Amino acid sequence: MATRIVPAANFATAEGRSALLGAMLSAFTTVGGAAQIMVTAPYSYNATSPSDVSVTPAWRNALWHTLLVGFWNYDSTADQQAAVYSTVSAAADKLRAITPGSGAYQNEADVSEPDHENSFWGSSYDRLVSIKKKYDPKGLLDCWHCVNWKGASNERYQCYTQSG
Repeated sequence: MATRIVPAANFATAEGRSALLGAMLSAFTTVGGAAQIMVTAPYSYNATSPSDVSVTPAWRNALWHTLLVGFWNYDSTADQQAAVYSTVSAAADKLRAITPGSGAYQNEADVSEPDHENSFWGSSYDRLVSIKKKYDPKGLLDCWHCVNWKGASNERYQCYTQSG
């Protein structure tokens, strides 16, 4: 699974809309599974303090939240599963290419999301790290690509690096 937040800027010109259509069709074809376009971003909501939330500020300028999903059979091998992850990530790359500076929704993100700090939290990341260090100074609460995570080399995350 992978997501991409599509900002309003991609809809502003005929060229932008054409590039978006081409990237969307290419991504949907590449993934070969399910694809969704959700028109649920808070674009029309006039937030008075948008920096008070943990999500990426890219949500504020988004019109679409796209979701790409790949599937495998229950008896698929680890190599087959890894191939699906790679295919979905490659499909998401097509959307990343036309949405620079945007982001992704962490809960439905590509397990190998490049530059996950910016994709998931944008300019809020440093503030979130300081909050995390204040309330969890020993790093007890940790998860894959979460704020201030320990990294892929940590033994806890070895299953991710084998399949993602």
